[in-house]
Amino acid sequence: MKTLIKALLLATLLLPSTALAITYRSDVSDSKILDWGTKHQCVLRIQGKGCTTSFMCSGSCVVIDPHIVITAAHVMDDMDGAYVIDNEGKHHDIEAAVVPDGWSINKYGIKDISIAYVKDPIKLEFYPGLYTEEDEVGKVCSIAGWGRHGTLQNGYGTVRHKEWKRRAGSNIVDKYDRDLLSISPTKKHSKADRLTTLEAIISPGDSGGGMFIDGKVAGIHSVLITDHHGMPLNGKYHCYSGSTRISKYHKWITSNAEKLKNFYRLTEEVNKALGVK
Repeated sequence: MKTLIKALLLATLLLPSTALAITYRSDVSDSKILDWGTKHQCVLRIQGKGCTTSFMCSGSCVVIDPHIVITAAHVMDDMDGAYVIDNEGKHHDIEAAVVPDGWSINKYGIKDISIAYVKDPIKLEFYPGLYTEEDEVGKVCSIAGWGRHGTLQNGYGTVRHKEWKRRAGSNIVDKYDRDLLSISPTKKHSKADRLTTLEAIISPGDSGGGMFIDGKVAGIHSVLITDHHGMPLNGKYHCYSGSTRISKYHKWITSNAEKLKNFYRLTEEVNKALGVK
């Protein structure tokens, strides 16, 4: 049953028919969560022009280069005609996306990562590096995305499409399981040493968004999970979330990003030589 619940939610995290982002401690104002979200300009929204399944064609991503974004493999798996929406609202069409060999929507917590190439550069003041050290467990992290939002006490709610907003919170990495870095919510009066200022976990729509340690991308949001039989996957205290571990995939990301950029650079040079616009 646990496996089924987790597999179902791997899909559900892409499903913000209405969306904001993350669930967080109820004694923290939403304005603080929104303000922290503004500090994550590299976390943007991916939208699809069509769907290949019944999902709503929307998720999150992290920009690491003017032409390269990282997201979850299951986000790109569902998209048809996908594009990234930058901080000014401009659309950047995704030309191509790559996932690890052997990735499958049916394999929970394994290889759920993708890199994508956008033709028109996404201009940011700062592009985060990749976290390569395998010491994430016990570290404070920041999480950001464009999914649904609410409190850990009440769970996430729904809003209208026009109210998409980026939110961000914090947590401490609990463990490494499969390919995932897991975080769980800590209550105010228990394990006080593990309660962070903006304690939060991810929600539907945050898939593909980023977990950051020391300003670098340490994880790409993948799943919301519950190990409590019969409890709903609603972003409350009985839930926890997992993000694909970048330190395991940083060489794969760097190699394939260069291959994508070189391919499109060569294509552009050939087209110029042939006079093709």
